[in-house]
Amino acid sequence: MKVALSWLKRYLDLPETVEELSALLTFAGIEVEAIDEIPALDDTVFSARVVSAEPVPKNRPFEAVQGGYR
Repeated sequence: MKVALSWLKRYLDLPETVEELSALLTFAGIEVEAIDEIPALDDTVFSARVVSAEPVPKNRPFEAVQGGYR
């Protein structure tokens, strides 16, 4: 299971480093397989609406979508 450090910080007082957190979790019996650093997403958020969606020939699970935004 992957958990965002920012999410944990909302609910818990965490140690200074990720390595300390990993050690605490391991000591508590929760195995830490890996620590991945993922860059933060851009703060830009926009809403869009789907105008149409049509099946893509010969690619059954895919649809070509046309949309617009405000």
